Amino acid sequence: MKKIIGFLILGLMMQAVSAQKMKGPGKDYFQPIYMSFARKKPATVFLKNGKRLKGYIRNVRTKGWLITHIILKDPKTGEKRKISAEEIKEFYAYPMAMERFFAVMDVLNNANKMMRTNLKEKYFKDGAVYYQNVYVSRKNRKQPREYLLQLLNPTFSRYIEVFANPSEKYSQGNIGLSNGPQLSGGLEHTYYVRKGEETFFLKKSQFKKQYERLFGDNPEFMRKYPAKKAKWKYFSQYVLEYTRMRARQEDDSK
Repeated sequence: MKKIIGFLILGLMMQAVSAQKMKGPGKDYFQPIYMSFARKKPATVFLKNGKRLKGYIRNVRTKGWLITHIILKDPKTGEKRKISAEEIKEFYAYPMAMERFFAVMDVLNNANKMMRTNLKEKYFKDGAVYYQNVYVSRKNRKQPREYLLQLLNPTFSRYIEVFANPSEKYSQGNIGLSNGPQLSGGLEHTYYVRKGEETFFLKKSQFKKQYERLFGDNPEFMRKYPAKKAKWKYFSQYVLEYTRMRARQEDDSK
């Protein structure tokens, strides 16, 4: 009986050690949400038909604050062209505010392991922001369509991609090229999230209900950071830790 009790106590102690939680005020490892574009540094736009365009983004059109069109000015001819989200695969553009927004150097150092393989790392090193064509329902309520969304975790987006929801901060019908930089810092209350083939609107109030959907396929992560102890302020840290953990597990299995 003493041995049985001893094993039970040991098991509870091991469970308590494995079930950890983040501590402190929380760090935001996502990029700021940039809502303006540099006027003198050309963007690189990749179309679905395989063509690549370079030009200055002179304006954008939005629906519910999500980009549906960009207005691109040819750097040689000065001609302006309106391009719909349906035509664009992705684009890399430079914000008016040219801060280096990679806060954690070890994330950059591990970029080749943790980035999605189709992302072009050279643009990030040069300070560009990445926007991708995403087929999504606005706030899980509207008819799905294609938009151009800013990816907020390009250096650790191998398994979970987190996209900006600019409507939290901006109430303009058009995102303009204002006289100064427009950016949003700090963890937001809503994001668009893609994991595998599924893209959905994630709200702070629904975080614990969606926790299994986000991280439940990794038992090691769920043991270390159980849903009942999860807090929204650590969302970017959870995504980063989940990515590190899965990348390491895949490397160990080779």
